[in-house]
Amino acid sequence: MSDPMSLENARRRATMAAILGLDATTIRVEEVASQLMQEGVIVDVSLSRWRARASLDLDDLGLPPLAEDEAESIRSIFRLGEKRLLPEHYFKRLAACEKVLYRTLERYSFPSPWGRFVPATAFPAWKQAHAQAEAEYLTLRDEIVADHPRILGLLREQYTVAARRAYRVIHQMAGVLDAERLGDQEAFVSATWARIRASVPPAAEIGASFTMDVAYTLIPLPTVLAKGDAHTAPVAGLRSRVSIASEAEAQRRRLIEDMNREVVAQARAKKEALIDGFLTGLVGQLRGLIYQVATDTLRAVEGKPALHNRSLASVKELIGKVERLNFFGDAEATAMMAQVQGLLDQAPTDRSPEAISRVLRAVSTVARSSLIAIGEEPRSAREVGVSDAPSGTEIRAARVDLGLIVGDDAATEATPRRGRRMDEMSAIPAPDADRRVRRVM
Repeated sequence: MSDPMSLENARRRATMAAILGLDATTIRVEEVASQLMQEGVIVDVSLSRWRARASLDLDDLGLPPLAEDEAESIRSIFRLGEKRLLPEHYFKRLAACEKVLYRTLERYSFPSPWGRFVPATAFPAWKQAHAQAEAEYLTLRDEIVADHPRILGLLREQYTVAARRAYRVIHQMAGVLDAERLGDQEAFVSATWARIRASVPPAAEIGASFTMDVAYTLIPLPTVLAKGDAHTAPVAGLRSRVSIASEAEAQRRRLIEDMNREVVAQARAKKEALIDGFLTGLVGQLRGLIYQVATDTLRAVEGKPALHNRSLASVKELIGKVERLNFFGDAEATAMMAQVQGLLDQAPTDRSPEAISRVLRAVSTVARSSLIAIGEEPRSAREVGVSDAPSGTEIRAARVDLGLIVGDDAATEATPRRGRRMDEMSAIPAPDADRRVRRVM
């Protein structure tokens, strides 16, 4: 009886091989994967700065002084929260700048087992976008440094209001707590501000705390099998043996060989899993991006007389992203974007909503079928006419509409750079319909 998982893995590899324009053999897939791994770089962006927060203390709550054992006991069971040491608008702007820096990397890269993989085709655009985001981040840093005196003034105003309020609340509880232990209100307020002021570093120290590290690393090529095979060498010479019966020695060697086979098999499985994960990530992200924008635009254009400017901008951005990220030669994706571009090149008055919907529906069908084939679970788009489990007939009709195959000849409009005809994907055995429907519901 065949292993369902093995069949699913074989189907996924066959799909990826077809999309990448390869012969669907493990050796060829591994060779091309190794090549693709060298056509980009792993980029890691890490940020560090003064966080502008300090732990909230018992004194900040206006509680009378406690004995050290009482204070320690309370701290061990309560987490009192934190004090913010910057005005709120700075917190929001810093969070927004940091988000832009990380989102910029995500926009121009693929996730991989090693980190964010930026292909060479997208690297210049990422560097330019990153430099702009970095400049905005550092400009905000300089603004905070220059604004240091005013920030202290605002903090003093805010914490003075809070301290006076805390003092009044505690003073009203004189029946429960000895209000006299609080002392004078202004002394209480001054002590509160002194603690806050001590938590705010000098301007120069705040500026120096802002650091950004951008690290580039190459993907280590999967040579684990070669190393694993070397482990099968005899190890009899590693320790001396005075008297071991030949039968026992043979048994020992068999155990070592069995162990080595298991180690090498595990290494091979890990290597293949990394390769599959890398290739699936490339294909899945690009096809998933195409599917998401195509279906979102379908929803937006449904029942409308024309394509909305926002949807038009999303489609144009998609075409640019596919051009930058398609470094691995997904000829089908390129051909689909060419069809969409052809519609956008028409004058707005000549664009037929029906034609736009037909092309986007075909794009969605082709993208969805390939995503399902590699084990992805795209969201449903039944409401805009895209089947959850596109049949072979639907997929073929969609490819004909997009010019990916011509009639019964099944000849592709564009030949993949690595020599595989893209329409061979239609010959890949698909999972049974019931199973696919369950996966996407």
